[in-house]
Amino acid sequence: MAPNASLAEHLEEFEELSAWTARQWQAELSEVERERLALFGTAVERHLFRILRSFASHANSKGAMDFPFPIEHVGNRLAVSFQHVSKLRRRFIDSGVIVQSEAGRTNRCAVRFRWCLPIG
Repeated sequence: MAPNASLAEHLEEFEELSAWTARQWQAELSEVERERLALFGTAVERHLFRILRSFASHANSKGAMDFPFPIEHVGNRLAVSFQHVSKLRRRFIDSGVIVQSEAGRTNRCAVRFRWCLPIG
């Protein structure tokens, strides 16, 4: 069965859904989280913020205080090099969003971090 809508209409609907989802997610943030998110100017930084907050929320739901931060996996998800993610991670540490809680072990486990902002 052929779709009734054109490609342009589908893309417009997708953009509307994407914008709505982003607004819903931002509405869940605490005021401090929204302020910190505003400090990150690029789409990659904002997407990383969202990923890290999701990691933290998941860890929190499991009763864990921290979460792994596998830079190669995150780099693939963001479509940037793991070296770039490493630099961004430093920026998130310096801005007080995350703090390292446990060192990683090569080929065993990723470095672990703790979310430092109040979760909304």
